[in-house]
Amino acid sequence: QSRARLRAGGSLHQLPGRFRRRDGELVDALLTACPLRVSGRPLYFGTAIDVTQQQRALRDLNEAHERFSRVFESAPIAMAVSDARDNTFVSVNAPFEALIERPRADILGRTSLDLDFWADPMQRTDVLQRMQANLPVLHLEAQFRRRDGTLLDVDYSSCAVDIGGRTHFVSMVSDMSAQVQTRRDLQRHQQELESLVVQRTADL
Repeated sequence: QSRARLRAGGSLHQLPGRFRRRDGELVDALLTACPLRVSGRPLYFGTAIDVTQQQRALRDLNEAHERFSRVFESAPIAMAVSDARDNTFVSVNAPFEALIERPRADILGRTSLDLDFWADPMQRTDVLQRMQANLPVLHLEAQFRRRDGTLLDVDYSSCAVDIGGRTHFVSMVSDMSAQVQTRRDLQRHQQELESLVVQRTADL
């Protein structure tokens, strides 16, 4: 096809192709060529730009993205990805949908402020400020509000990652309601026990 185009008087502009070197190594290149006449003789002038490293980096990036997507979708904890420029969600997994009781279509393109699931707005602001300063948030105890108004105790972590040349925030959220309730019950029982001991001591 390329030869036929040149023979017909056409030209090639950055046509991707693969060439084999003398040692057998394959090289990715962009070919540019055009016909011309020198002293009445038809000739072809062409250049080839070696883009092997760029293509390899692109393939590595695509493979990394695919691996991340598989981990993201199959993760047992809630995960969300937001654009650092405007904080809108660009991707969430099924556990995140279940956590805040909202379908993916209702989440994507909106911010956590739009969805109003942070029980403490000031805590949300503090988290965003840390993320904008490129400081990770690790195991923050917070409360999220579900669609029906129920409050959940959660363990929240987030960090900045580069996806497609742009900064995004990847958040991971675990429902800790049962553990937090157990801890509160233990603290209450301990306080009741201490009060009982104080009362018995006073009676003596």
